[in-house]
Amino acid sequence: LFNVCHAFALHEPQMGYNQAEAYVVATLLTYMTEEEAFYVMASITSERGYSRMWADSMEGWDEYGRQVLDQLVRERQPRLHRHLESHGVTVDLYAMPWFLTLFTKDFPFESTLRVLDVFLGEPHPKGAKILFRVVLAVLKHTERELLAMDDVQQLTEHIRTAPARVAQLQGSRLMESAHAISLKSRKLRLTVPSAPTRPPARSAQHGRPTSPQPPAWSRGRRPRPPAR
Repeated sequence: LFNVCHAFALHEPQMGYNQAEAYVVATLLTYMTEEEAFYVMASITSERGYSRMWADSMEGWDEYGRQVLDQLVRERQPRLHRHLESHGVTVDLYAMPWFLTLFTKDFPFESTLRVLDVFLGEPHPKGAKILFRVVLAVLKHTERELLAMDDVQQLTEHIRTAPARVAQLQGSRLMESAHAISLKSRKLRLTVPSAPTRPPARSAQHGRPTSPQPPAWSRGRRPRPPAR
């Protein structure tokens, strides 16, 4: 974990190190070698816009979280949005950790893998829609309970723990709920980065291509269990 995070920080000096990256790297390492995990991380930042999400300024979250995601909740679940807003519960409190860690935080391992499978397996910006869909699915399945609560800490905790607590928000059922939510890429204002970082052509040591590898779980490799 340290080796990949350290190498990635050197690869992206303008970003530095963001703690959220460690959650993603740890998940990738349950399926991949250090080299493979590094290049998948490079792909996430250069081709999927996460260089802005993990930057010190967190401009990616400011744009997609405080603006786009909040507007989606306002439009799709107006009653819940008004209730949360009136009690000081913003998307920063529950969705920011999910976006920054690519849903490796608070979600069961199987659910995390399914989110990453779509995010990495679909071309950008189509793949990024799963991030918004999952948040909306969580709010949809917890709306009734949330409307009966009036404490900011209780509300936030109820949303954050729902993915591990509610059966409809786990594994394949989470994906069914998320994909049932229609979203247009242009509505999210997601764009393809204009100048992705070009990886070295080949590894000097091994002579293998060094372009980012597809997720190991999509290649049928049996996972190693996550460290506890």
